[in-house]
Amino acid sequence: IDIEKVYHVYYDRILRKSVIATGIGEFYSKKNMSEMEELFSNYESFARIDRGTIVNTDRIAEIDYRNEFIRFDNAKKIGVGSKSLKSFRKDIYLWEDGS
Repeated sequence: IDIEKVYHVYYDRILRKSVIATGIGEFYSKKNMSEMEELFSNYESFARIDRGTIVNTDRIAEIDYRNEFIRFDNAKKIGVGSKSLKSFRKDIYLWEDGS
């Protein structure tokens, strides 16, 4: 999978697999989210925003704090809890601030 085509990674509790969402489809992995986080930790643009979601920050087009979702540059939206978004907002501020 071309890493630049990855939008986000999430854990599907029903399938009990991690799902890698890309512009060309979804791919399944037996790795858990901790293993996926370690795999994507080599890339600066990936951030774990909650227990079951890793996002590619380079592909984010909008973060809607009021309606609690992230929209990617392919127009796909994912819902994110308010606590996760608040924490993510602080992390983004630190990245942009260079701290």
